[in-house]
Amino acid sequence: MCGYCTETIQLINLEREKKGKPVRELWEALIAGPYLQEAEDLLSALDKIRVAAYRKKVAPMQAMPSEALICRALDVLLTEGFDSPVYQKLLRSRIFQRAVDEACSSEKMTSLDLLPPEFRLKHLSCLYQLDFYLDPALSRDLTTFKTFGVIRHECLELLRAYIRGWVRKGVEMNHAAFTTAFRAIYASLALLGRFRSSKRLLWNIAEESPWSPDLEGYSLWLQHQAILQLHRREGFENIISRTAHLRASLFWYLDLKTGLTISQKELLKQHLLTLPRGDRVDNDFSLRKWLDEALD
Repeated sequence: MCGYCTETIQLINLEREKKGKPVRELWEALIAGPYLQEAEDLLSALDKIRVAAYRKKVAPMQAMPSEALICRALDVLLTEGFDSPVYQKLLRSRIFQRAVDEACSSEKMTSLDLLPPEFRLKHLSCLYQLDFYLDPALSRDLTTFKTFGVIRHECLELLRAYIRGWVRKGVEMNHAAFTTAFRAIYASLALLGRFRSSKRLLWNIAEESPWSPDLEGYSLWLQHQAILQLHRREGFENIISRTAHLRASLFWYLDLKTGLTISQKELLKQHLLTLPRGDRVDNDFSLRKWLDEALD
C-alpha cells in the first residue's frame, strides 16, 4: 500500500459521505487521518472518529494522527481566528488537548534540531510551541501583515526546499524529517496562497506528483490544497488548460470539494479528447471513464 492507495480510499470515503452514506472503519488511523484532512465539518468528523474508536474499544488518539488535527486547527486559526466558535469548541475537546500536547512535546521540539539545513525553522518554529495554540495573541501575530512580511521569505524557501527535496527527489528527505517539517510546510502553503506571487509555487506543487508519497497522505494533502487554491484564484478553465500535467484524481477531488457543473465536465472532456491518448490515468483512475459516467 502507498500514499496513492491512501488517497483513493480517502476520495471514496468523501464520495460516500457526500451521498449521505456512513464512512466505515474510522477507528483505523489510515482511514481516520485522511478522512479528517478533507472532512467539510471538522467538529462533526472528530465526533465520528471518537464514536467509532469507542465502539471498537480503541483510544481516539490511536485512531487519529495528531498532525492531521493540528493542521486542521491551523486552518481554523488562519481563516476564522482564535475567537471563532469552531476553535473555541476545539479548545474544549479532550482529543484536541491531547493532540496539542503530543504535537508540541519536548521530543517534537528536539526533532526540529535534526532537520536538514534547508528545512531548519526560525519564525515558523512557533507552530511547535504549546502556547501558540492556547494564546490568542501568538496566533494573531502569525496572520498579521507585519509579521507575515518577516516570515514570508522563510515560507517561500521552505516550500522550494520541499519541492526540491521531497516532491522531485524523495530519497533526499527521509520520512521522519518530512513528517516533522510537514506542519510548517502546510502553514507556509496556506499563508503564501493568499498572494499572487505564490502562483508558480502552487502550480509546481499541483503538477509535480510526489516521488514517493507518504502512506499518511500528507504530501498529497499539500497537492490537494494547491489545486484548491488555484481553482479559487485562477478558475477552472485555467486548470483545464493544464490537464496534461495534472493527475486525473485531482479532478475527482475538485468535484468532491467544489461540485463541478455538467458544463465544466463537458468542457474538461472536450479538452481531454485533444490530448494524445484522449485520457489521463493514475492509480487505475481513468479521467475519461469518470467523465463518461458523470455525463451519461
